[in-house]
Order: sequence, then C-alpha cells, then structure tokens
Amino acid sequence: MWRMVNKPRRALVSLVAISLSLLCYARAEDNLKSLVEKAFDLHQKGEFSQALPLLHRAYELAPDDYFVNLLLGIDLLRTGQPKSAVSLLKRASRLKPKEDFPLDYLGEAYARQELYGDAADAYIKAVDVAPGASESSVAFVDFALSRFASISELLRST
Repeated sequence: MWRMVNKPRRALVSLVAISLSLLCYARAEDNLKSLVEKAFDLHQKGEFSQALPLLHRAYELAPDDYFVNLLLGIDLLRTGQPKSAVSLLKRASRLKPKEDFPLDYLGEAYARQELYGDAADAYIKAVDVAPGASESSVAFVDFALSRFASISELLRST
C-alpha cells in the first residue's frame, strides 16, 4: 500500500524538481542575455572597464559562449590586460573557427606583449580564415609596418 501512495508523490516531486530546474535554467539564460546586452552597450560606448564585471559574470554563466569570450577578450585588451585576453580570444577563435575577428584581436594581444612571432601567426591565420576581409588584411599590414618601423628605429640607434 505504501508503495502505491508513494509513486504518485515521487512523480509529483520529480515533476516539481524538473520544473524548478528548467525555470532556473531559463532565468540563467535571461540573466546571461541581459548581462551581455548591458556589457555590449558599455563596450560600444567605449566604457570597457565598466563592461568587465558584467562580462566576467556572463563568463561564469557561459564559459563557452563565443560572444562572451570575444567581448571579454577585447575589453581586457582595451583596458591594458593583453595577457589575460589571450586565452579568451583563443577560445573564441576555436568556438567559431571561420571568424577572423578573434584572431585579429589575438594578434594585437600578442603584439602588445612583444610576442611578435605569435602575433604574426595570429594575423596570418585571420587573413587565411577570411581572405576577402579587408579588416584582417589591414590589421596584418599595420602590424607588419609597425614592427618594421620599430626594428628600423632599433637598428638606427645602434
């Protein structure tokens, strides 16, 4: 008798638990979307430092989200933290291997750390991924010209 009464109760408890889980998941997704929208708004205004806490929270909710990794990487780069940006930009480039944007920013992050070989590799990959994209080609040319200018300056000073 106890088993018969308990089965409907267990089913009801399971149903409630599943419903609550789905509700929490939906709220987390809404929260993620809200965080990213607010952070992106700040990003577009150039308020990178203010966007970072929101992006860090979004990253905790969705560490494999392409846009979260890309925005967090860019904003870290824009706030003078290129070393911290590298892993996020690498992940973004792995999540969307056909996108050149994370690779362009990855090249910039490496260049700011004076890791010029890695920077050149990232820029070349960006051009290979999107051969028709002028932004990637221009970023690579800018990097190459800047690097050539600094080498030229160094040679002249010796």
